[in-house]
Parts: sequence; C-alpha cells; structure tokens
Amino acid sequence: MQIEVPIHKQMFVNARALIYRIENDTLELLVQTRHRMGQKPVIEFPGGTVETFEPLLEALKREVREETGLELTDIEGQSTRIEIQSNNLTAECVSPYVVYQTIQGFNGMGAFFRCQAEGTLFSEGDGSQNVHWEEVDELIHKLDEDTNQFSVMSAAILTKIKKEGTKRFVLRT
Repeated sequence: MQIEVPIHKQMFVNARALIYRIENDTLELLVQTRHRMGQKPVIEFPGGTVETFEPLLEALKREVREETGLELTDIEGQSTRIEIQSNNLTAECVSPYVVYQTIQGFNGMGAFFRCQAEGTLFSEGDGSQNVHWEEVDELIHKLDEDTNQFSVMSAAILTKIKKEGTKRFVLRT
C-alpha cells in the first residue's frame, strides 16, 4: 500500500557514514565536498537519501559506494539489526551512532553510523568532490573557524564529537 503525500509534507530520510581510521595514533574521518545547485559548497560526511522501502544499512552501503568508491567492512549496529514482518508490513530496527532531524529549512531526518571501509577512494563520486581523509582535530578547528563550511548535519556531528571527545568516539565502537 502506498499513500500519496504532498511534497510540502514529505520528510526525507538519510543514511550517513562516519567512516574512520586511526593513522599514527590520530583519528581521521572521511569527508567530501558537496555542491548543491544554488548553494555554496560544503564539507560533509558521505551518505544520502534512503530510497522507498530500501533497508537503512543497504542505503548506507550504496551511498558510500556511489560517493566514495569504498565498500563498508564494519557498520555499527549491523550485528544487532532486527527485521520483523507482521500484518503484511516489514520493519527493521538498528542502533546507529546518532539520529538527527532538521527542524528548520529542510524537512529531513537521518542516522549516522560509525563505519570502517576498504577500497580505493574516488576523487569525485556521485555528487561529491574532494573525497579525502582528514584529522578530526583539524575538522573541529575548521568548525570553530566557520560552521558554515559544513552541512548542518555534519556540523552537528562534529560538535557532538568535540563535546564527547575523540577517545569516546573510538571506544564506543
């Protein structure tokens, strides 16, 4: 059963990846630059819109592959994912790092998952450019200089990581 919802009442759902690695005892995250029509470029974490009836973790894997060229090897919450069917409906439950919702400007919500990945990075992917690893401390420094360099979701996540500390970010995985 599908229900038609007017565009002004639709909410877009996203799956986003905090792909991390430790290099020389330093936490690095994979970031990219996103160019949206009519907006200035922003730094953001990989991910994007979940398609209709697409499982959240499948959307995450697809978006990361399309934007970065990488394959996810470890996804937070994957081992505890539950899928259940009842009354001709199917639902899944997963435990991400954090769930966000925009509350002004764009009607969207999504989940960030801490991940690890392997493969060869694209320099440009599906809608993304300048895909690269960057030290978390440098990202936080950029955030402190100008929040507007980042997408609002990425700025919120970096603020959370800054508040909790990078050691907690790694220990929770």
